Amino acid sequence: MNIPEEIIKAIEKHLESVVVKEKPREPNVFWAVDLSRCIQIRNILIERPELEKLFIEKEKEKARMLTGLAVHKYLSEVLKARMDVEVEPRCERPIRDGILNVKVVGKPDIVLRVDGRLIPVELKAPTRLYSLPRPEHVSQVMIYKWLLDAPTGFLMYFSHRGWKWWEITGFITTDEIRKRILFPKMPLWPGECERCKLKRYCPKWSARRR
Repeated sequence: MNIPEEIIKAIEKHLESVVVKEKPREPNVFWAVDLSRCIQIRNILIERPELEKLFIEKEKEKARMLTGLAVHKYLSEVLKARMDVEVEPRCERPIRDGILNVKVVGKPDIVLRVDGRLIPVELKAPTRLYSLPRPEHVSQVMIYKWLLDAPTGFLMYFSHRGWKWWEITGFITTDEIRKRILFPKMPLWPGECERCKLKRYCPKWSARRR
């Protein structure tokens, strides 16, 4: 028995189960992360959920995810012991009108209770510290604020080089979320297509390459 190989296999199986099963995709459910990046990713994964595995296709991607999970778990335990927090609560809010009948869902990493208000905090473990927050991460926090009717929110980056944090004071409106669902901008952010793990399955990317 090759013990190191068996350990790696067990870790890989766990990571695969987290990626594939953590966020079951339903046609009428839009996760905060789906609305914070190109919506075409969601569209492809609804049709082909097995492609979730591509996000941990390479060894460095598996290692990055493992590090992120470990950081999240440790920080969650520390904060639960010292602050009034809830870890990864499921938050949802419906949008029902003459056109849409959907739920927007999110699971903020941490929700703080401060003076009777709920404050979402998103924890990220990037491989390097960015000088500015990534727009998709800011968008996530803004959607969590919308879900919780929160006055503010925070984005925190933790890495072996240190940590940074930003207070996210901007808001997203119901109208803006409706627009992202009904009239999505694809890609949502500059450079998304080039970095996307699913681009070879994307008809829009194929059309651009012709």
